Amino acid sequence: MALVKRTLQVANQARCKFLDWRKKRLQDKLSETQKKLK
Repeated sequence: MALVKRTLQVANQARCKFLDWRKKRLQDKLSETQKKLK
C-alpha cells in the first residue's frame, strides 16, 4: 500500500505544480492584455 500512497503523493505534487504554472501563465497573459488595452 505504501507504493500506492507514494504514487498518489507524486501525482498530487505534479498536479499542484501544473495548476500553479497554469495560473501564473494565465495571470501573465491577463496583465499583458491589460497593458495592450491601456
